[in-house]
Amino acid sequence: MNREQPQPAPDSFASSDPRIPAGPGGVVGIWYRAGCLLMTRRSATIPYPNQWCFPGGGIEAGEDEITALQREWREELGTAVQPLRKVGSLEITNPRGRFPLHWYFVISDDDAFAPSALEVAEVRWIPLDQILQLPDLIESNRRMLASLGPDLRLACETGCLPPLPDSPPAPAKHAPSPWQQDLRQHLDDLAAHNMHRQLRPIASPMGRTIRLDAGRDVLNFAGNDYLGLAADPRLADAAREALTRFGWGAGGSRLICGHTTLHAQLETALAAFKGTESAIVLPTGYMANLAAIRTLAGPGDCLLLDKLNHASIIDAAASCGAEVRVFPHLNYDKLERLLQRYAKARRRLIVTDTVFSMDGDLADLPRLVALKKQYDAILIVDEAHATGVLGPRGRGAAELQSVETDIDVTVGTLSKALGGLGGFIAGPAVVVESVVNLARSFIFTTGLPAAACAAALRALELIQSEPWRRQKVLALASRLRTQLAAAGWNTANSQTQIVPAVVGPADRTVALAQQLLENGIFAPAVRPPAVPPDSSRLRISVTAAHEPADIEALVRLLTASRNG
Repeated sequence: MNREQPQPAPDSFASSDPRIPAGPGGVVGIWYRAGCLLMTRRSATIPYPNQWCFPGGGIEAGEDEITALQREWREELGTAVQPLRKVGSLEITNPRGRFPLHWYFVISDDDAFAPSALEVAEVRWIPLDQILQLPDLIESNRRMLASLGPDLRLACETGCLPPLPDSPPAPAKHAPSPWQQDLRQHLDDLAAHNMHRQLRPIASPMGRTIRLDAGRDVLNFAGNDYLGLAADPRLADAAREALTRFGWGAGGSRLICGHTTLHAQLETALAAFKGTESAIVLPTGYMANLAAIRTLAGPGDCLLLDKLNHASIIDAAASCGAEVRVFPHLNYDKLERLLQRYAKARRRLIVTDTVFSMDGDLADLPRLVALKKQYDAILIVDEAHATGVLGPRGRGAAELQSVETDIDVTVGTLSKALGGLGGFIAGPAVVVESVVNLARSFIFTTGLPAAACAAALRALELIQSEPWRRQKVLALASRLRTQLAAAGWNTANSQTQIVPAVVGPADRTVALAQQLLENGIFAPAVRPPAVPPDSSRLRISVTAAHEPADIEALVRLLTASRNG
């Protein structure tokens, strides 16, 4: 390669930008390892942002430099490598001259290869299926540089790599491996027993009606948007304002990256709403249960769980190392016997949902409070389905049953009545501080986006300023239970906005749900393991967005479908 000398720049491209280096050229190294191409620039002297393939550094890029660079790579690898090959170049003009910058690459399969002599300033991995698209990558780099202004003139040339094919090659087909065959057999078995599940796309916001991907609108009794806030424009406005101020992503764990003022405001508001010393927000309610239970319970402790608790409580209990004992649903006599049996445990923790998500019935919190006091236990309640709906101020079942000050720790969610995303733990300040320091599901996860916090703050305000929402949803749910009972349906002792229509066999339940859907009502079948065997049901969620006519249409169609 011949060394190129700087030439005077045309007046139209004059620039005084000192960051553009003088000199005849620069070098960018590219090497292949572990199935990817890795690109690095030789120096950090051109500090443009997002310059992942910006070639620069103002290095003298003549033959001597190329030879030295190749020698460094050979020495680093300790093995023979393919000769450096030019894959493209840019020409940059500035007041001090015009000079080319070149790409070269070397191939290696050594995972440990990272040439220290190159002073790697930044790194970008390019997937293997993009190797043949390097000319396109160079072109995108040219466009990026061109966007910086008219003081850069770029000319891109390629040619040493094969041309980009018209379309990517079809994925290779291989016979399934034994473990894949096992998975397929298990899925086939689920399908044979009407237990197979599939995701269902929708093409509309969550609300009273939703639009299925086929473009058909159906009446929606499936979700947990109990107060009809998920698509409320006031929540969207709050989130939009936060997006403008804070962007979308939190950037990482809150302990590493910190959190915004909106996170702090939401946690203060949740503590006030629940009447506790402190609160902490996590990305989901599932993670909140993991954090609360794994922080408070471990080896030497005993966890006492209602049989119908949510899966997140069960999973947290199973993974914390404590002794786990399950009592039959709402059987508090059995719970008391377990408290007596495990009197020598370091801690005994009673954990229960307050509203059970598949039956819609309520825990007897005054009885649980009496037991926890008598046996010096800790009472943790999950108010996921109660927060925002139950109680005079929407604070949950503990408020409804007048035991708020006797609950030790409350877990809740922002994704149901509050219409958003996230979970929280509310309780004594020492519990929240312990979660921050000990809970893996808090420490090792990215924080909730600030926009989600803003929407939750707005939802908390609406819960308190618009009590008609919870009054309406509970009245509609009562109307539904009355009409279903009159038509002979089993509603499983529901007392809340969750009203099951218990069918029994899974196949009949699936068929009934499909009949409803064909007639414009979306009320999915719930089957084991979400419910006990032979208790498959339609789980009907009533919301404040529904109207009395919707309830009547549902009952009429349910009864006609069953009798037909």
